Amino acid sequence: MKTLILSMTIFVSASAIAAKMGPEAIEMYNVLNHHQVQDCLKDAPSKMINLAIEKSTFRCPGCVEYKISGNELAIDVPRKEKTVITIKGKMVPGTFRGFIQTYDCSIK
Repeated sequence: MKTLILSMTIFVSASAIAAKMGPEAIEMYNVLNHHQVQDCLKDAPSKMINLAIEKSTFRCPGCVEYKISGNELAIDVPRKEKTVITIKGKMVPGTFRGFIQTYDCSIK
């Protein structure tokens, strides 16, 4: 029960911080919390610096691409090669009605 309360508190406080930063931060927060993206990010390096986030939108509904690039931190020194995380989103028709946002993720 304590874990549930702690996780809800962290979730609410993180979303409140994102709300203060603006609509782009809220959008990125929602993308990074999507279950398909979470499954992909398990393999991503946990410590990265010099991050750059690029967003591209396309004409189809919900078609969006995020590129997150940065240097992985090895102890205290950043590695020379860049790690690039690509998240591609697309809306697909739902089972009963409406659309469902799906994401595909890759790490290079």
